[in-house]
Amino acid sequence: MNERTTAADLPEPQPATNPARLTGRNVGNWRTQLELLRRLLVVLGLCLWFGGFTFYSLVVIHTGHRVFDSQVETGFLTQQVTNWLNLIGVLVLLLMLWNVLASWRSQPRNLCRGLLLAWVIIAGIQVSLFCLHPMLDRLLDADSRTILHKAPFISLHRWYMNLSTVQWTITILYIWGSLVAWRQADRADDSGQSRFA
Repeated sequence: MNERTTAADLPEPQPATNPARLTGRNVGNWRTQLELLRRLLVVLGLCLWFGGFTFYSLVVIHTGHRVFDSQVETGFLTQQVTNWLNLIGVLVLLLMLWNVLASWRSQPRNLCRGLLLAWVIIAGIQVSLFCLHPMLDRLLDADSRTILHKAPFISLHRWYMNLSTVQWTITILYIWGSLVAWRQADRADDSGQSRFA
């Protein structure tokens, strides 16, 4: 600084990094906040429903067989748990649909259609499980802990398990598709492209 230059003559220092881009996203934008909330709710919902179903199938049922020493006793436990899983599933399906619709205009059509198709299959199976559950319940006697009609129960139970397995598999595809969509959305934000035009 020479003698004629004063501090008022100097330009104000500029930050090296734009504070709004420190996280790669404009965290002050209400749309960004809503998107982050949607993603969080979808993840938490899937953790509860999909994670709960996975843990129950892989751990609890097999543990129940050992603890109760009876598949029938474990079946009566499963009867109660699946009621809750089905109810939670309805709430999570609403979050999953919100996730699909929120990205409909900003994502490639094939990705959106794939997510919607996965959601339709998952939701359709959920409706089927709601219909099958009372049919299975009618074949059980909760007081005596017995199966009233074994052959139809086994047949319906097999349908229920197979549908649940297909639903589980399609949910994995939905999760994968959502991660791809979220990644593409974040890349569009980082490159400065508006996804909300």
